[in-house]
Amino acid sequence: MLGQFHSKYEIDDLFRKIIEDKYELMQRTKADNPNLLLPKDFSKFITERLFMDFLLTIYDYCVELHKLEKKQAILDQQGKERNGVAPKLLSSETDKINQKLKEISEIYSKILLKKGTYNIIIKDQKFFETLIYFITQVLKEVFDKSDFKYVEEEINRIFRTNPFNLLKRKNINEKIEQKHFGARDYKVVKQDFNPDDDLSKNDLIQRILTRRGMPKSIDREMMVEKSNLKPFFIRSTRCAAINARSPLIAIMLPSVKERLFQMENERKQMTSRFTQKQRPVKDQVEFWIQDLENRQARMKSEHENTHDKSKFNNKGSQSFCQ
Repeated sequence: MLGQFHSKYEIDDLFRKIIEDKYELMQRTKADNPNLLLPKDFSKFITERLFMDFLLTIYDYCVELHKLEKKQAILDQQGKERNGVAPKLLSSETDKINQKLKEISEIYSKILLKKGTYNIIIKDQKFFETLIYFITQVLKEVFDKSDFKYVEEEINRIFRTNPFNLLKRKNINEKIEQKHFGARDYKVVKQDFNPDDDLSKNDLIQRILTRRGMPKSIDREMMVEKSNLKPFFIRSTRCAAINARSPLIAIMLPSVKERLFQMENERKQMTSRFTQKQRPVKDQVEFWIQDLENRQARMKSEHENTHDKSKFNNKGSQSFCQ
């Protein structure tokens, strides 16, 4: 949607318009449902330049990450078609993603210092939960519907960590219910169960069998995904992630475990970078060796042919003299 806008001012004006529309919608929803949370100073905050920089940086990060994920998927598909190892992305491309997340983290730390109260936890939670929700609603207007699902999951991941990604858990749960259709109404059938009714009994048995085929824990589905592109994509359980920080904080102030994870990724990137540099040299050396072997074989063949001709000539001359 932003392809038709070329200048920074046009993009700012577009986002300003979306921000105003989305906030008006939130206010109307708040008027219809007074139980919804909407901080009083939030309307002032979204007009500040700090929020606009934060929003645009998150947008740039999501665009670059989604572009690289699509490129990596194409490379993986090409590797499968050729029955070989899929080519990897350039280290400069992956470094760009880490740099984008670091820029988001720097702005986020300024927002924490400016808007955090630190003594009223409920107030802070209310403000930052509204901030995450509002950013996703604004970016929903500038991404395609098919791409926004992954963008929304990534926004929640960098704020909440992977195990506590609520939107991803919701999407996985909906996917499981669609696959095992009928298990959603299991509780309703259980409440309306009549032991004297054979149809009700058979229905309940069928629902139970359907329920037994479903995964018992969504955590296993959460652990399946692997990503080498997303910064600080650390797979762990909810219990192990209690003391973990979000990627936005971890990239600025990593713990020992997170620093080791970061060092391991840097080691892999340096190894792949060294391999990419050495590969042309290796190919050239292999070409030289093959060319040398071919020349030696050709010289040996020519020498053998010359030797056979000389023997034939010597034998012919001796017989003539006799």
